[in-house]
Amino acid sequence: MKKSSYNGSKLKDSHFTNTTLKGADFSGVDLLGTVFHNCGLCHADFSSSTQYDIDPRTNKITTAKFSFPEAAGLLRAFDISLV
Repeated sequence: MKKSSYNGSKLKDSHFTNTTLKGADFSGVDLLGTVFHNCGLCHADFSSSTQYDIDPRTNKITTAKFSFPEAAGLLRAFDISLV
């Protein structure tokens, strides 16, 4: 599923497990309830995506693109809050 494009889609309640999504385009996607577990998300584009919950401890996110304020959610796994 490398370099797949989901641009502008709604992927609510989807599950990606043990999946290589290197270079995938999730820009502008509503990811409410979507689960990423043990996925390769290197070079993936999550810019303008909303409602994602990605745990950096269990997913490879090196060089992935994220937008504020949604990117702050990446800290949730570390029990860190931005104030």
